[in-house]
Amino acid sequence: MAVATALAIGSLALGAYGAYQTSRAQGEQAQTASNVAEFNAKIKEQEAIEADLEARANLANARRRGGRLISEMRGKVASSGVLLEGSPLEIISENATQLEVNALNQERAGRKRTRNALADATSIRMGGQAQASGFRSQQQATILGGAANLLGSGFQFQRSGAIG
Repeated sequence: MAVATALAIGSLALGAYGAYQTSRAQGEQAQTASNVAEFNAKIKEQEAIEADLEARANLANARRRGGRLISEMRGKVASSGVLLEGSPLEIISENATQLEVNALNQERAGRKRTRNALADATSIRMGGQAQASGFRSQQQATILGGAANLLGSGFQFQRSGAIG
């Protein structure tokens, strides 16, 4: 009877320890999932900052290049002796407009990359939170399942007379 009692108590203790270890591992998985998601989200946020800076720089560069091009065109027209009126003025004006539209298109593309990177960061965080929540739910289920198994085993051991 003493051997049966010792075996029953040992079995209960091992079952409790196994449930505890499984629960602890699931808690660590939840924390890891959360940490990885946060790290990846921060990378995406950094990409958004870089995309925004790049868009601003591209806009400034495009406007600078456009301004130089228009100045060169005016200089060439003026040096040729043609007056800056009529067709030459319309051509320069059209070119200036098109250069500005191109600059704004570059800026818009950069802002879109910024928005997309920020949306990705949010999505990554939400995915990590959902995954962590799933692990925490598994952790709670493991604890409850382990407790139910211990109670059931204890009841069976008592019923069989292994535990007094």
